[in-house]
Amino acid sequence: MVEAIVLAGGESSRMRKNKMLLPMNGRPLIMSTIQSLYPFVNKVIVVTGKYHDDIIDLVKDDKKITCVRNHNYALGMFESIKVGVQLTKEDFFIIPGDLPKIKPSTYKRVLESDSLVRVAAYNGKKGHPIFIDKSLKSELLSSNLPHLKAFRDQYEYSVIDVNDSGVLEDIDTADDYQTLLKR
Repeated sequence: MVEAIVLAGGESSRMRKNKMLLPMNGRPLIMSTIQSLYPFVNKVIVVTGKYHDDIIDLVKDDKKITCVRNHNYALGMFESIKVGVQLTKEDFFIIPGDLPKIKPSTYKRVLESDSLVRVAAYNGKKGHPIFIDKSLKSELLSSNLPHLKAFRDQYEYSVIDVNDSGVLEDIDTADDYQTLLKR
């Protein structure tokens, strides 16, 4: 089975409030992202940071979710990824918590591909989710590279073209959020 690392460690500085709790389809945004993964994963690891208490209150009763705090979240997303990867035992997806519109068909296509690292793309632009085979876990954890893209680029990775603009539609600003709600 596959696991997922959902990244929720940022400060939401451009939003000026915890964007993971914004309403999306009658539930908090991060729950839309998490629940879109459920048909494809047996475990979800949510990596928090500044807003740890808010998010842990939200997910505490869900047995499929493990919540872990990255105390060094200010060091960036790759640091949060490493915190989440430490808890994995299987192959895993990496996805920011602010990508709630990814279609089930996208996860399925990425899973059906056949390389150690796989990246979903829409109209030639790479996005999320990113899939990493568990055989690369120790290399990722010991990496001194500055970000996930640099780690990914060390390998022959597959770009999985999907008909899903959701792989690119993250929410950073109030305008991004309003645009997403209109769709």
